[in-house]
Amino acid sequence: MNDKLLSLLGMCRRAGRLEIGFAKTADAIENGKACLVIVAADTAARTEKEVRFKGKDQIPLRRIPHSAQDLSHAIGVQAGTVTLTDDGFAKQALFLIDNGGMNI
Repeated sequence: MNDKLLSLLGMCRRAGRLEIGFAKTADAIENGKACLVIVAADTAARTEKEVRFKGKDQIPLRRIPHSAQDLSHAIGVQAGTVTLTDDGFAKQALFLIDNGGMNI
């Protein structure tokens, strides 16, 4: 895997700090555990809209330029939406996404 963001998401999953899928994302938002929501490029716009509604625009949400297949490969589980529940992982992911530092 040659992408820092996807590698970080894989590490986040192994650390138990990643909620996978829309339902778990919604639960993490409602329980105040969500630090960052990531949506794959080919995930439906409606899903992103529903996540934004649940988070009331208070939880950062980023659509990444990777497909759900790429995301799924990185984390080992089929998903188009994931939520980071650790502030440190979330800050690093935001840095990588917002500053274009995704590729090694």
